[in-house]
Amino acid sequence: MSEDKKQKKELSTEEWKEVLKGLAEVGCLYLVFTGGEPLLREDLSELCKYATDLNFDIRIFTTGITAVASHPPTPTGFGRAGRSQVTGRKLWDEIKELKNTNVSKIEISFYGRKEIHNKITRNPDSFDRTLDFAKKLKDEGFRVKLKTSLMKENFMEMEYIKTFALKNGFEYSFDPVIAPRNDGDQSNLKHRLSLKQIRELFDSFPPSPYHLITLSPEISPDFFCGAGKNLVGINPYGEVYSCIQIPVSCGNLRKNAFAQIWKNSEWLQKWREMSIRDVKICSACSLSNKCNRCPGLALLEDGGLLGPSKLACNLTKNTPQKM
Repeated sequence: MSEDKKQKKELSTEEWKEVLKGLAEVGCLYLVFTGGEPLLREDLSELCKYATDLNFDIRIFTTGITAVASHPPTPTGFGRAGRSQVTGRKLWDEIKELKNTNVSKIEISFYGRKEIHNKITRNPDSFDRTLDFAKKLKDEGFRVKLKTSLMKENFMEMEYIKTFALKNGFEYSFDPVIAPRNDGDQSNLKHRLSLKQIRELFDSFPPSPYHLITLSPEISPDFFCGAGKNLVGINPYGEVYSCIQIPVSCGNLRKNAFAQIWKNSEWLQKWREMSIRDVKICSACSLSNKCNRCPGLALLEDGGLLGPSKLACNLTKNTPQKM
């Protein structure tokens, strides 16, 4: 780890409260805590309570393996996943506190049957701990979604996941998008579905807001990207991004208030002026109004925010166009 990374300090509870206040002041309605692993923050319930007072709708994205009370905590918490040294029991107490907040859903990463799930997570206990956690959440009254990143290794698990979710009262969704790492490393793309598997996927699960996160039925010809317009990403150190998939900092919240960055960032202003017509190759494509091209993925995989995305091309071309 570099010295710069070692010296970075995450935003404190009070700093995050200022961030949330700033988001509310510009009209933000929906808030997602993700990671990393958000459950490893000792102040998560406190931040959710504060966000509730600001009338946010809150969701939490988690692996689900860090907060199971039935598993005895180790003296230092649960390993390498985060900075917190909170024990499993303390974490579960924090989660119960979320019942009195605006947390509308908790979404948990889930990859299939025990052998497959544990192989993908590289954790021999993760299947049992994840499902134990999901069931406890449901018993506490939370809405729970099992969220599956589809890859070659778990493609055949779709029917099992669907059946398991419906039987146990969970929502579920599938996402075939495997993105390169933000540092440009594309080694994980070897896990992406093949074209044959993509076709089988769309035959089995037509795109919908609930089951398959991929394509929209129809997109406005003027639509370019929601990044920096109706969504924003903030990392643990206060860097503001138009989207977590676009690794271009628009400012830091330790230096400027959110409203200043949101309204005055030169990069955001230029970005908001872009339209699909600026993406020369894609704007001439007959399928452009069916394509959920992601500029961030295009940048990381193909080298340009304004170029085509191989993944989007493959997904769109292999989707039945009657949908």
